[in-house]
Amino acid sequence: MWKKKLYIKDNLEPFPLNRTKIELFNDCRKCFYNDLTYGIKRPLGPSLVINNTIHQIITREFDSYREKKMKHPIMDNDNFDMLPSSHLNLIHWRNPFSGIRYIHKKTNFKLIGSIDDLWFDKESKKYFVVSYKSTSRKESLKFEDINNNYWKQLSFYNYLLKKNSLNVSKIGFIIFSNATKKAINFNKVLNFEMSLFSKELDSNWLEDTLENAFNVLQSMNHPPPSRKCKYCQYVNFVNML
Repeated sequence: MWKKKLYIKDNLEPFPLNRTKIELFNDCRKCFYNDLTYGIKRPLGPSLVINNTIHQIITREFDSYREKKMKHPIMDNDNFDMLPSSHLNLIHWRNPFSGIRYIHKKTNFKLIGSIDDLWFDKESKKYFVVSYKSTSRKESLKFEDINNNYWKQLSFYNYLLKKNSLNVSKIGFIIFSNATKKAINFNKVLNFEMSLFSKELDSNWLEDTLENAFNVLQSMNHPPPSRKCKYCQYVNFVNML
C-alpha cells in the first residue's frame, strides 16, 4: 500500500513540497503542520472531472499548433512574437509525477511543480509560463476577476524554471475558458469563450514563505489555527459538543 511521506525534523533527505502545500501553509499553518507531520489531510471535495477534461482538450489543441509550429489565434500580441514551445524538457515539466524540481538549500525542501504550457518569444529569446483555467460565468471575464492565487501559482512555476537555468520572462499568461450561459438549449454542446490575461509575476514572497514553513515544521510547538480556517473552526465546534 502507498504510504504518505511525512516530514522528519533534521532529516538529511530533501522533503518534497509542491505548490498546493505552500498554498495550504498560507491558508492555515495548523492544517499544514498536521498534514505534513501526521498525515492528517483536510477532507477532499468531489473531483473536478469536467474541468480536467477541458484542460486535456486545451492541451491537445495547443499541442497541435506546437507540432505545426504555428501560432494559436489567442497568442496574437503586438508586444511578442510567440509560439508554443517545443523545449526538450517540456514533456517532463508537464508531468505531475516528474515536474520541475529544485532543491532549496536553506530549507532542504525539494520544490516540485508541473506547468500547463510554455511559450517562446523569437524576438527576446525568452520563455513564458502559461496556465490553463476554466470556469462558468454569465458575463465575460475581466482581469480583476482572476484569483490572486492563480498568479502566485504561476510565480512559483516561474521561480522553478529560473532555478533550472531557463531564460524565462517575468510575464506570465493565464488562458481562461469560460462556459457561457447565453445558450437557450443544451443540444449536448457547451460554448466556451477563451480569454488571455497576462501579468508581471512576483516571486519575492516565496523565500520568506519557505523559511517560515520550514520553521513551523522544525518547531516542537503546534502552530495555532488560522482564524479564517473553516476546517479548524469545525473541529473546535465538534470538540465543544
